[in-house]
Amino acid sequence: PEKMSEIWNSKVKPVRSDYLPYSDAINNKTIKQDHPFIAVERRKELKRLETNLQKYCNNIIIVPAQAFTRWVYNQAPAGAENSSMDPLIASSLKSELNTNSNALKIELIKAGLSEEQASIACDRLEKDSYESAKRLSEISINPNGPEDVVPTIDHQQNGCILSYKNNDFYLTSAHYNKLRELYERAGNNTSNKSEFRKALFCLLIRYE
Repeated sequence: PEKMSEIWNSKVKPVRSDYLPYSDAINNKTIKQDHPFIAVERRKELKRLETNLQKYCNNIIIVPAQAFTRWVYNQAPAGAENSSMDPLIASSLKSELNTNSNALKIELIKAGLSEEQASIACDRLEKDSYESAKRLSEISINPNGPEDVVPTIDHQQNGCILSYKNNDFYLTSAHYNKLRELYERAGNNTSNKSEFRKALFCLLIRYE
């Protein structure tokens, strides 16, 4: 049970439990918690990076299933040594990402790229990833950003739909109640419904 509650633990890279309202994050020039607006923008950046990786393989191969996802999730979590500007998108220097980039490079070589082609693809992906993380970091402290955006929730007979910016997630009642229970077990207060909905949305869009 304790292990399951780690989905809300900031140290294991999902939605963070040390949430700061967006307005406070702006004042502190940092975001300690995913915000729905940032989570949506991150999703766009991740899709762009994945598309770019396939392009950098020059359509010679189809990138192995889940190779990109493994590359993303093996980055250092924000706040850790050699961490990124973003909790999910890598922005560290190449020397700090060497082990993980080599793992992706090996996968690409096994799929059919030459060592040189795989190295070039990984180098380009790292540069793109840095730019994406930088862009998200700038958005997160932009004073013109959304002050307080709360996803809507539509409770239905056997579940609910959580929505924000044309991103809809359906949860069964059992799934919703379990996530709420784990959120509370991680030390959060679900009586603040808007904060719970924000955190829940960020969790769902990250693991979709």
